[in-house]
Amino acid sequence: MLTKIYTWIVLLFVPLTIYKINILTFTLADALLILAMPFLLIDMLMIKKRANINIHILIVTFGIFAHMLILVFFNHSEFQNDTLMRTLRYISYLLFIAVFAREYFNVRLGLKLLRIISVLSSVYLIIQFILLNYFNYYLSGFLPGLPLSSESLDEIIRRYSLGYSKRPTSIFQEPAHFSSYVLLYFGILLFDDTKKQKNELILIGIAIILSGSSTGILLAIGLLLLWTVRSLKNLNNLNKILNYVILIAFIGFCFLLFTKTQIFNSFIERTFENRTATTGRLGNYKDVFYAYDISLVQQIIGHGMLKYDEYIPSIPRIYFYFGGSGLLLFCLYSLRYLIIKKGYKRISLIILLVSTLGTEIAFGSFMLLYLPFIIDLNSNKDKFEKIPDLLLQN
Repeated sequence: MLTKIYTWIVLLFVPLTIYKINILTFTLADALLILAMPFLLIDMLMIKKRANINIHILIVTFGIFAHMLILVFFNHSEFQNDTLMRTLRYISYLLFIAVFAREYFNVRLGLKLLRIISVLSSVYLIIQFILLNYFNYYLSGFLPGLPLSSESLDEIIRRYSLGYSKRPTSIFQEPAHFSSYVLLYFGILLFDDTKKQKNELILIGIAIILSGSSTGILLAIGLLLLWTVRSLKNLNNLNKILNYVILIAFIGFCFLLFTKTQIFNSFIERTFENRTATTGRLGNYKDVFYAYDISLVQQIIGHGMLKYDEYIPSIPRIYFYFGGSGLLLFCLYSLRYLIIKKGYKRISLIILLVSTLGTEIAFGSFMLLYLPFIIDLNSNKDKFEKIPDLLLQN
């Protein structure tokens, strides 16, 4: 029972962060996490009498906690209450995975829920797009009656209602969040040679395009290119080669047709001409890495998890929070796991790491979604071994 509850919380955590419970800055997702923790601890320590902890994530968590204590101890002038809350929330997310995921996360149920949420939210986004762009009607993806966690979300609803925005968000806070969520299932499904749900791949691909998320579209294209290279590498007879040539030609033809649409023009304009997407995603790299007003100590250990005035993706955010030492450790950890992980774990890690270049996915609720599909789940070993390796087997 607790395994199902834990898995449901992990898969629903991202969309539930939209809603608040009117207690400090806690979201509905945070409340579910806090409520579940005592029951999980009691079951783990008093009934099962074993602690199946992921040591690597736990070490990272304690490192972040020690880093916070050092900054507080030395009376960091910028370290305030909101920074403390932001750090403790992130630590609680990592602990929820480090302490409980290996024992309570059910991979099969997780994949099933990921599939259902990804497919249904994609269908909903396509419906939103049609209504927004052809009938000028905004179909909200937010649950009625629940207070929203951010005032900006109320402003988003107002802009949609007045027709100022035409980019659907499905049940998520913004198009980029939708893409980051469904790309996990898209990638796992794309590289699964045993059970290819082609219709679902096409559906989610269309939804990502209609969302207008530059990061999502570029990542999806990158995954398709990786899949093509891997597929061509494994071809061993003329018929298969001919089939793949026809498939690639068809995809190329569809892409050519796509370039003639307004959606593609908007994507190019946002990403490469006006650069509203690349400026927001990549433009602040220089501001962070080449800031002239930071000390040598801050370059080494960072500022702590302070609020940054502008949007910055995960990579420069790591440097700003934890300095060059933190970024170096992140790169070393990532490289190590890229080498040793196989199957759906590797593709999940690839999506996560590439996303860190243009999104803040490494900080916040998405870590609860991605990490359980990356780490080893020893207590669910029987469930894991029946799931085929999906990437780079040969």
